[in-house]
Amino acid sequence: MKGKIFLIFLVFSLLVMSPITIGADGEINNSEDNLNSELNEDNNKNQENTETTNANSSSEDLNKVIDEVPKQDINDNENNESNSDKQDINDDENNESNSDKQNMEDGSNESNSTEIDLENLSSQENSVYISSNNILPPEEPKEEQTAALLVESSKEENPNPCLGYAALGKKVIEIENCEGGDIEKIKLPEELEISEFEKEVIISSKEDFNKPIRVYSILTKEANKEEIKIFWKNENNLEITQDESFSVEYYDENENGLIDKVSWIVPHLSEQKFKIIVEIENPKESTEELLLNVTGPSGQTRNPINFNIEVNYSGNFSCNLKIGNEEALAFSSNKNYSLDLRDGDYNWEVICYDSVDGTNSSITNATFGDFSVNEGVYDANLTEGKLYFLDLIQNKIQNPETITINSTNPSNYTIKIKRNEQEIYVKESFNNTNILMNELILSSAGNYTLSVKFKEPSPEYEILKNFYVASANITLNATSVEEGKPVKITAIGNSQDKAISTIIIDYGDGTSDYNHINANSFSKEFVKTYNKNGNYNIKLLITIPGEDTFNIIKNGLVVTKPTTPTNPKDEKSPEIELLYPEDKEIFEVNHVNFSYKASDDVKIQNCTFKLYENCASITTCSTSESNLAFPLNSQQKSLANNFSVQNNKEIRIDLKDFDDGIYLWEVECYDNSSNNAWERGFLKIKVNESQTSTTQNYSQKAEIDRLKEIADHFITKSFSLEEKEVLEDLILLEDTKYYKKRLLDIENFFRENYKYVSSEELRNKKTEEYLTELNEIKNKIPKEISIKENYEYVKNSVETDFEDVIKSYFDSTNTQISKSSLKKLATINRELQNDISISTKVRKVEIEYNNGTQEIILVKKKIDLNDDSHERILEIIPKEVLENSDDVFFLVDSKVIQKDPIFEIDYDDLEKGEILYYLTKKIKIKDIEKTETILFEDNLNKFERGVTGLFILEFTSIDNTIYFVLIFVLLVVLISMVFFVIKKFKMIGWKKEPNVVRVLNLIEDVKRALKEKDIERAREKYYKIKEIYPVLPSKTKPYFYEKIKEMLIRIDRKDIFGLVKEYQEAKRKWNKEEVLRLYEDIRKIYERLPEKDRKKVYGIINGY
Repeated sequence: MKGKIFLIFLVFSLLVMSPITIGADGEINNSEDNLNSELNEDNNKNQENTETTNANSSSEDLNKVIDEVPKQDINDNENNESNSDKQDINDDENNESNSDKQNMEDGSNESNSTEIDLENLSSQENSVYISSNNILPPEEPKEEQTAALLVESSKEENPNPCLGYAALGKKVIEIENCEGGDIEKIKLPEELEISEFEKEVIISSKEDFNKPIRVYSILTKEANKEEIKIFWKNENNLEITQDESFSVEYYDENENGLIDKVSWIVPHLSEQKFKIIVEIENPKESTEELLLNVTGPSGQTRNPINFNIEVNYSGNFSCNLKIGNEEALAFSSNKNYSLDLRDGDYNWEVICYDSVDGTNSSITNATFGDFSVNEGVYDANLTEGKLYFLDLIQNKIQNPETITINSTNPSNYTIKIKRNEQEIYVKESFNNTNILMNELILSSAGNYTLSVKFKEPSPEYEILKNFYVASANITLNATSVEEGKPVKITAIGNSQDKAISTIIIDYGDGTSDYNHINANSFSKEFVKTYNKNGNYNIKLLITIPGEDTFNIIKNGLVVTKPTTPTNPKDEKSPEIELLYPEDKEIFEVNHVNFSYKASDDVKIQNCTFKLYENCASITTCSTSESNLAFPLNSQQKSLANNFSVQNNKEIRIDLKDFDDGIYLWEVECYDNSSNNAWERGFLKIKVNESQTSTTQNYSQKAEIDRLKEIADHFITKSFSLEEKEVLEDLILLEDTKYYKKRLLDIENFFRENYKYVSSEELRNKKTEEYLTELNEIKNKIPKEISIKENYEYVKNSVETDFEDVIKSYFDSTNTQISKSSLKKLATINRELQNDISISTKVRKVEIEYNNGTQEIILVKKKIDLNDDSHERILEIIPKEVLENSDDVFFLVDSKVIQKDPIFEIDYDDLEKGEILYYLTKKIKIKDIEKTETILFEDNLNKFERGVTGLFILEFTSIDNTIYFVLIFVLLVVLISMVFFVIKKFKMIGWKKEPNVVRVLNLIEDVKRALKEKDIERAREKYYKIKEIYPVLPSKTKPYFYEKIKEMLIRIDRKDIFGLVKEYQEAKRKWNKEEVLRLYEDIRKIYERLPEKDRKKVYGIINGY
């Protein structure tokens, strides 16, 4: 005990010997004059405190006080004297004067002063903190359940969990209704001194805290009570100074008549911000007020940030605009600022004061506010004026790119793309999205506009970007010519925004043509004669100033060696005479009967009729594919391409349903020597709408007119990209055009042909047939179409029970299969699924007809195969989705395997590798994901001919038979390997022959062409192989004979199923001539097909 008392006495002796005082400004002064002054000033007060102290405190109380002092605190204060001094700077001034100064003034009073402090402390119930200068008691809490949070308090210094003390005992926060641990939840207040007259106080907690808290803060400048204002920033700078619920209290701790500290109640915590402003008026210096009017930003805003500052004051003044942490802007007159700031939260303040000689600085005014800049990113990364190039040969955009629509703020926005002011694409989105700028959107040349409207946050914000699409095409009048024979090459280009300066035609033989264009579009014809046989690729290079040079390539021009003529060489082209209509003739009816005749010295091979629309004038017309009005489909082509032209005999083509406008018609003829010629004529259609029909009226006229109007409305309606895709999948537009044509035929019968029917019986029969057809058509023409739901998914895993599927397949053909074969086929088919990937689009579509609205689920599955040798696909729809096949309608050729349902599809029959079907039963759109699309093989021998990883042995018993089987298998493996090695070595030797290499390359070309469904190119390569075959080494011919035979079968198979589709379409449209022609083409190929394929073709044609 004596040791402790001695230690305390030693600490006090050291402190008293150091002449340190604390000035009013918070600086430590070592001046002896300041020390003596303060000692004299406070001597009487200290003496009174000494006299009232109980000098006879018991030794037990003293020991109790000393025991309560933490030893660590004493050691820390001894070792960190300077730190303790700094903490003492903020201590209560009265305590300093009553303790330190008295002790330093009189050494004799030192022990008495210490004894007094100790005795006072011994009467306190709370803990004691010992500073480097003295021993100070903590402030007593106002209520029993109130906790005080003190600066730099620690758990060791404050054993009471609801109280905490700093070195100087400065109270910062009080918590009402305190519970243990509350202090630890609250962070120390953060104070930011903005100016001499203003500070910001931020009080926060580690978690939500809902108890009332009293916050204490020392003012930046002492002031009168009415000059102090406190604002709550979180509540739009609400002034709380006079609000009783905040219980603002004022303190004059140095008793000089001015307020130097305030406190107020904070009702709850997460993070709360307050601002204390001292507005000092000095009536002694001036009675004039400095009036300040500031119009500044508030809330959330965007750049530019505008300030309008007006000062009304007769004297000179200076002002500062301070925004956040930015450097203050100084000015001395009325000012307007327009600033661009980064995203973030900002405080701003404008302070103005009298600036005459600095004497009237108390004449001041200030205003402040806060705002946030949320410029964010509202962007569509499309370059303004971007030019895309559309290759019309490949129907591909050469420079596609993905446009990202990006908004860092939550936005509901609408994306629109217009071409030549016509809307072609609309999409609404709530999230960032991408748009792939490819040929699906940019389908033709023109001026485009991308519009993105961000609707949230308000006000609406729109991005407009202009961009352009240029296009070009190359067409040939023939894909195969003989050496020395001319070929006509037509090059077409269109760039509506930027003019095309030059074009170059590269003929692929080392020669080219160069042309200056300097226009937005061109259509140029070139006649080229090749003098060497071979395959040629024709390239068109287009230069647009300021852009890249674009080029397109037309492949597949074959120049062959000339055949040896049996007759004298024919070099004279056919002669063509356009008989009717006369050139530049004007018609006031909407049907025209064209006629022409052709003659040649030897024989005319064929003549082709073409009609172009949208001509610029009666003398100028573009012959681009986009202006071609006739022929457009296979039926029209069979009429336009005449291969039975007789010399000097008239050919007639009757066309009707013309729209008003200028047309160009062209006839081109070839003779047997490939000499060609063409003639052209113009005509104008100007239908006289006032002309009245003199034909008889009929009872069906009103209904036919109404149905034609519905069909015209649907055909000419503007559809979105998704709707167009659905229309194409369902062939609705083509069907509607066909129904309109049939309506015109029915109308023509009742209006004109009815009276010419030879007999009453035939007339009645025809009438009944047409009325029946009219009744069917009226419920088949769609009025409206809408897409109600969209769903897309990619599915690679298969959950099908392959054994059940295989058994169902064989049951449908009444074929028995053993269990072992069933298991083998199940394993084989399970492995096959590694070669297929499927991406699916599902749409719920509503189609309105005359008799009601039909809702369907349209399913489109894109099939990608790693190995195109697979032919058969099964589509499996589980019973939980669809109970039987009556509610599903395939838009591709398919065969019902099981009513459950399971369908069989030939991959070669799929256009673009897509399976299309729709369901009429109402189901959830996502249930389609339960369907399975699998590759299927039923031929076990195909996989067991050689050694494969799918080879399976199945034993029913273990006996000597097993060993024989194993030996047999090993022999088969060995023999197969020997043959494989021999074949490989043979091929290495054969490849030394150039013709063998050429044939192998051509075989690969055929495979690629078949994969791309280019039958014409595949057959062309096949004939090339046949030409080379006779000069192949004899030892290689057996091998290549089989290969050539296999190529022909694959080409014929692809070709015939395409013809079968055209045949079915012609039958559906009752086109007798087209049906007969296609039947003949099918019959020629049919005879060469294998038995399996012939059965399939026979079944399709005969409706099995």
